[in-house]
Amino acid sequence: MHLFAAHDNVQRAGVQYIISSVVDALKSNKDRRFIYVETGYFWKWWTNQEEDVRSDVRQLVNNGQLEFISGGWSMNDEATTYYQDTIDQMTWGLRRLNDTFGECGRPRVAWQIDPFGHSREMASIFAQIGFDGFFLNRIDSQDLQIRRTNKQMEFVWRGSPDNLGESTDIYSNVLFRHYSAPSGLCFDVNCADEPIIDDPESPEYNVENKVRNFISDWITPARSGYASDNILVPMGDDFQYQAAGKNFANIDKLIRYMSGKEIEGVKYNVIYSTPSCYLNAVYEATNGVLDVPLKTDDFFPYGSSDHTYWSGYFTSRPTGKGYNRFSNNFLQVCKQLSVLTDATSDEDTAKLNTLREALGVFQHHDGITGTEKENVAHDYIHLLHKGITECEDITSQALAKLTQAADTEFTTCHMLNISECAVAEKEESFVLTLYNPLGRPVSKYVRLPVVDDNEDQIDIRNPSGGRVIAQIVPIHESVLAVPGRNSEAKFDLVFVAEDIPALGYKSYFIQRTRQKSPAGRVTKSQAFPGKLRSLAETLGVSVEFQYYTGNSGDSSSADSTPSTPYIFRPHPDIPLQSIEVSHVTTYSGPLLTEDHVYYNDWFSAVVRHYNDSLVSEYVHLVGPLPYDENGVEVIVRFTADFEGKVYTDTNGREFIERIRNFRPTWNITVVEPEAANYYPVTTGISIQDGSTKGIVVLNDRAQGGGSVVDQTIELM
Repeated sequence: MHLFAAHDNVQRAGVQYIISSVVDALKSNKDRRFIYVETGYFWKWWTNQEEDVRSDVRQLVNNGQLEFISGGWSMNDEATTYYQDTIDQMTWGLRRLNDTFGECGRPRVAWQIDPFGHSREMASIFAQIGFDGFFLNRIDSQDLQIRRTNKQMEFVWRGSPDNLGESTDIYSNVLFRHYSAPSGLCFDVNCADEPIIDDPESPEYNVENKVRNFISDWITPARSGYASDNILVPMGDDFQYQAAGKNFANIDKLIRYMSGKEIEGVKYNVIYSTPSCYLNAVYEATNGVLDVPLKTDDFFPYGSSDHTYWSGYFTSRPTGKGYNRFSNNFLQVCKQLSVLTDATSDEDTAKLNTLREALGVFQHHDGITGTEKENVAHDYIHLLHKGITECEDITSQALAKLTQAADTEFTTCHMLNISECAVAEKEESFVLTLYNPLGRPVSKYVRLPVVDDNEDQIDIRNPSGGRVIAQIVPIHESVLAVPGRNSEAKFDLVFVAEDIPALGYKSYFIQRTRQKSPAGRVTKSQAFPGKLRSLAETLGVSVEFQYYTGNSGDSSSADSTPSTPYIFRPHPDIPLQSIEVSHVTTYSGPLLTEDHVYYNDWFSAVVRHYNDSLVSEYVHLVGPLPYDENGVEVIVRFTADFEGKVYTDTNGREFIERIRNFRPTWNITVVEPEAANYYPVTTGISIQDGSTKGIVVLNDRAQGGGSVVDQTIELM
C-alpha cells in the first residue's frame, strides 16, 4: 500500500514517488548522497522501471551517491521476530542486491533506527553477516540521558557473550536525537518549516538564524556524546523525500553556508555523507582505537519516558504472531522439499518466493509487532496465505515424488487450531504423511478432528502395518462455537507418531472400518466432573489466569499515557483481577488426561497432561474481550514453590537473565513496576533455582512476559 499511496486517507505516503524523486535529484548534483534500507520496497519499484532508469540507478550505486544499508527485505522488528525469520529476510534482500548491483550494492552497516527497542541477537546476526557497524535509535530515555552525559553514544556490542564471544562484537552507535531532521530543517511536502533563504537582499533572509539554531539545538549538544568530532546528522523522516528536489536544494544551501566557516569559535566542514562514510571517518580520526564501553545485554523494554514502556506490542495481534510462526515452519518445509526433489523450475521458484517475500515483509517493525492499522494487518495475512497456498503446490508435488505416489494429491489442513480438517472428517480412508524439517528424529502427538466418537470403527496403521494406539477426546465447546468454523467434527483423534526421521517423513494409514478394532487400540475418553488440577504435585508450580486493567489517558503528557498496541501500562489504582473457574470437565484415557476449563463467556482453556511425560500443554481461547474503555490485558501466571532466577529467550536463539527493577548498565528508576519488567518472549521463559528445580514455558508465538512477583513468571 505504501509503495503506491493507494490509501492517502490512511497514510500520505508513496514509496514509488520517493525513489523516483530521489533518483532525479541525485542525477542533478554529484555531491548529493542518499541511503536506502528496505530491499522489498525498492524491488517492487525496480521491477517496474525501464532500462534507461535502471542504468541511471546502477551508475548512482557505482559512484556511491545511492547507498544501500542493512539491505534486508524489511527493517525487521527485533523483539517479536524469530531468528530464523530475521536471517531469511536479510538473506533474501542481500541476495537481490548482490544479483542486481554486485559488490557496489553490498551494504556495509546495519541501520535499525525505528524498531521499538533492540535485541542482543540482532547485534550477533549483524556481526556474523560481516557488517562494520550497527546504528540504532530507540533506547530507554534514562539510558539515553546517561549515555549523552558520559560520552557513551558509541559502544561495542557483544551479541553472544557466553557462546560465540568476540566474533559477535560490532561497533554500535545510538542516534543523538531520533532520526528526524533537526528542528527547522524539514523541507518535504509534509513539512511546515520555512525553506532556507540565503539571499541577503531578501526581507525573508533566514540562513543565519537557521544555522545558529541548528548549531545550538543540535550540533553543540551532540558533540558531547561521541568519541570523535564527526557528527552524524540525519536529514529525513518517515515517508519523506517525495519531493526530493526540494529537500536537497535546501540542504545544498545549508552546506554552502556552513562549510569551511568558523562560527562561534568552531570551524565546520559540512558534507553529504552516509553511515558507512561516517564510520570510516570515525575510524580514521581515532586510528581505529575507540575508548568505548562493552555491552553484553539488550535494550528491552524500551521506555520513551518513565511512564511509557513499549512492551504492549510484544503481544499485540497474537493471531498474526501465531500465523507468522506457522508460515515460517511452512517456508522451511517448502525450501527443504524443493531442494530434496529438485523442484527448481522458474515456476516453482516463483511460488517459493511468494511466501519468502510475504514472510520477509511481515517481519517489519509495524508488521509482526501488531502495531499496524486493521486493514494493513488484513493485507499482511492475505499475503502470507497466498504464499502458503503457492508453496503448497511445491510440497504436494515433492511429497508425491518422495513417497513414489505420483498420482496422489497431498493437501494441508490449515485450520487444525480450531479442529477443522475436511479430509479427516469426510474421507472413509486416507494417508496422513508427516514431514520432519528438523535435523533430528522427533516423536509428535497428532490430533485430527473426527465427526463421531465411535472408537470401534477407526483403525490406524503405522508404516510397517502395525496398529497404533489412539484416544478420542471431545473438542472444547468454546472451540465448537468459534465464528467461521466450518466443521461438523466434535472430537479429536489423538495418537503418537514415533521417531519421524530427520529431514524425512512417516505415513500413517487411517480408515473407518465396519469391523471392531482390537481392544485398547482406539479408546474413547472417560468423562467426569473435575477441577483444574495444579501441577504442584509433580512440577511444583500452580497456574492462575488474571488480567490487568489498562490505564486511561489522552497522551497529552507522560503521566497520561494510556495502554495502546505499542504501550503496556496497567491502571495504577485498579488491582490485578483473577479470572475464576466456573467448572471443569476432565477426560482421561491411555495417552493423556485433558481438562476442559470453563471460566466465562470470553475465556476458556484446555490443559493436557500426557501420561508418559512431565510436559503439560495449555491452550487458551481468549475473546472477544469484555468492553472496557481502558482495555483488558489477560495473563497466565505460573507460581513456583522455589526461589529462582528468571530467563527469557533472545529471538529463539539464546537465553538472557532478567532481574526485576534492574538494568546491567545503569541504575534504573522504576515508576511502572509491571511494564518496566516485561520482556519479549519469542519462544520461552523460565525460572531456575540453579541446582535441581526449574520450570520452562515454551510458547507457540511471540508474547510479552516477565516476573513482577517473587517466584512467578507470567505471559500476556
